[in-house]
Amino acid sequence: MADETQRDEVREQLPPLETVESLSAIDRIMADVKDIDISENELSLADDYPETKMILTYKGIGFGAIGGIQFITGHQKNGKTFLMAQLMAAILSNGGERTKEYIPELEFNEELRNEFPNPTVLYIDTEQEKENTAKVARRVHWLCGWPLNEPNDRFHVVWLRAEDSNESRWIKVRAAINKYKPLAVFIDGIRDVIGDFNDLKESATLIDQCMAISTYLHCTFWSVLHENPGNDKMRGHLGTEAANKASDVIRVRKQRKGTNVVFDVEQIAARGRDIDPWEFVVTDDAGLLGVPKIVNSGVQLLTVNNDSKQMKFGTEEWNRMTHFLDSELGTAKSLSKIKLERAMMKALKYGSPKCRRFINYAIEVGILIERPGKTWGFSKSALDALNQKINEGTDPTLPF
Repeated sequence: MADETQRDEVREQLPPLETVESLSAIDRIMADVKDIDISENELSLADDYPETKMILTYKGIGFGAIGGIQFITGHQKNGKTFLMAQLMAAILSNGGERTKEYIPELEFNEELRNEFPNPTVLYIDTEQEKENTAKVARRVHWLCGWPLNEPNDRFHVVWLRAEDSNESRWIKVRAAINKYKPLAVFIDGIRDVIGDFNDLKESATLIDQCMAISTYLHCTFWSVLHENPGNDKMRGHLGTEAANKASDVIRVRKQRKGTNVVFDVEQIAARGRDIDPWEFVVTDDAGLLGVPKIVNSGVQLLTVNNDSKQMKFGTEEWNRMTHFLDSELGTAKSLSKIKLERAMMKALKYGSPKCRRFINYAIEVGILIERPGKTWGFSKSALDALNQKINEGTDPTLPF
């Protein structure tokens, strides 16, 4: 009897059932956001929104959006840290003789020089031993023509390998960025600031924070992230989020040419115009520092009649794209230009502008031939003839 009395008292304290049922689905969804202020997020067309500024140029083409995030990728021990040294030196150098010789045409965007007369860089190493981190920093100093054993207040180096947790590393990364507020942040590598790079929520949170930092502190945010063993995708869910949100993704690959080791650099994703690829070797010109030197841009110039600009493709790009046409279309299949462009972007991980330029050029020289229904097929004989001209050096639009 006492239990029944107690239950009755509890029922009397509950809200009437009809109060809950009277809420519609949309009321329940929106219940916790009615008092949220979104005024700072509203965009007004009465305001001026300047074009995105690129921190670097290569052969006059800008890349590395200020306010964006960028990734350097490749397999282990494939030269990613050497590329990072090239990019950092390009930002820090004021057109010194060494950078002109060792990283020709890779430069700080001079259009930004009035706004940023002395750009600053923060280099954060989470992976290497302390002596190797110091070597990277001294490579940058050597390329800039600075003393090797004197700090420079435009270039700060933070070493985090010895931290006992990934969480602690990320806290110190943010603390360093907050302290120095650089124009460019470089993290080698970002995998070591996250607990599980296959965790969807954790990966999304980290990328969101990187984007917020670059946006509100008006900087570029470069990170090294390895590719998965056996394929060319960046690791885990973190890599998927990175590929979706990055303004630039640049890949480095190591290959042997005879007795030499050469590193190929290729931009595989870009929000802006595609930059040309380049190759570099590691020299002993600075003793044991191992200084990278660009030795070949690997560029072919392709002139399309309906465009006054020269179309540029690297040798490896040309081979990959023509092989794609052969394997995708063969002798019988045909696709519309837009479907062909999308298939090429998906298969080769190139940006839309590069694929579109290649398709237009392939049509111009007869590699792609028109078929019914505004579709395009592949001509193997036309490609073989063009490649023969290239190899013989008889095509003036393709100087290698």
